[in-house]
Amino acid sequence: MEDYKLRPQAILTKTALVTGLFLVILVLKSPGILAKSTPAKGISIKQIVVGQETLQTSSKQLIEVQLRNVNTRSATVIVKLFLTLPNHSMISYKNKKVKIPSRSDLPVLFTYPIGKNGGGDYTVAAKVYSLKGKILYTSTKKQEQFFFAKDPRKKHNRPRRGKYAIKESIKTNSKKLKVISPIKFDPPDLKWKEIKVLTPSVLRGETTHLRLILVNDGGDVAKNVEYSLSWFFSKRPARKIPFNRDFIQILAPGEKKILEIPVTIPAEEQKGEYLVQAIIDESNVVKELNEGNNVSESEKPITYGDVALVFPEEAYSFAEEGLFQFEWRSEDYNQFKVQISTNAAFTDLDEIFELPKGQYSPSKKLIPLKGEMPTLALALMESSNLDHLFWRVVAKNSQGKVTESESRKFYITLKPETKSIPE
Repeated sequence: MEDYKLRPQAILTKTALVTGLFLVILVLKSPGILAKSTPAKGISIKQIVVGQETLQTSSKQLIEVQLRNVNTRSATVIVKLFLTLPNHSMISYKNKKVKIPSRSDLPVLFTYPIGKNGGGDYTVAAKVYSLKGKILYTSTKKQEQFFFAKDPRKKHNRPRRGKYAIKESIKTNSKKLKVISPIKFDPPDLKWKEIKVLTPSVLRGETTHLRLILVNDGGDVAKNVEYSLSWFFSKRPARKIPFNRDFIQILAPGEKKILEIPVTIPAEEQKGEYLVQAIIDESNVVKELNEGNNVSESEKPITYGDVALVFPEEAYSFAEEGLFQFEWRSEDYNQFKVQISTNAAFTDLDEIFELPKGQYSPSKKLIPLKGEMPTLALALMESSNLDHLFWRVVAKNSQGKVTESESRKFYITLKPETKSIPE
């Protein structure tokens, strides 16, 4: 019997099948190959913007990647920068996880530090990934941005691109290389987003704290931003007393700075309401998009006196069948009673009742009897056709001196009526 031998055609066919199968497996096991050629639908990079085309070494470059989502649902993605360094090596820089709202654009800001020896040309690209690491979009060559870091220690270092680029006679179809014009950003726009008193009711000489939020709504960085704070009596707004002055070193576009600062009204000041005024860039050192929004005042006043109310806070709503409770603080007074009225000034004696009735108590906390609250309060609200009342504390010290706290509004939520079903 002759030995069976493969024909040359069969060998070639088998080799081709094995090679083809290997290539298919290679493609299937390399998702990056498919991802680059087939970007995800709806997610893309609109553009990449660099803060400065030319800057010094030992500084920071701002890079903005503008993402676009044309889908009807929001998308959570990861953005990563890829930079080609002056030595022609490529590095990846930072992962930022962001959520892009549906049918909208989202700017993502990166701050890239340039080292002391990092002089030369840089190329910036970006990629967008899914949360599972799949590439959704890769920036194109046209979207790549360039900047030059100038080393002050070198006399003859100039960029190869941009306004101050070295003139090279590179020709494409007898045309010189087009020079890239520098990118211009809108100037910064500084304003106070919030000025909030954390403890609005304080005693004489007592310290409270402010929470301030400063934002930069402009398009460029603001540096060495000075701010100042002053307090003033609400009935004497012209007399402003400064109590804090400081500066913020740098505030990038879209960045917010949260400050918490103590404030103390001196003990010799009269009791009443005090406001805080905050001014940013008072000397107009920073050139801004809008110079008219640098002054703001606290949303609510600091109420300063001999009795500080604790609970309930302004506009609190008690449940009709719930627990009624009033609480306050005082250092110089030792006898107290609570007054309830239909008006904040407590001017109409016929529409006021006291707890406890007709006498003072040494306690700084009062839980009324059920016959007093809510019964008396609801009757007063009904007779005056109101949905709210006011409360305050009247205090007396050992020498017989009497003082009053500020007044606060409160509500009573009525229990729903139960209707009987006829049999």
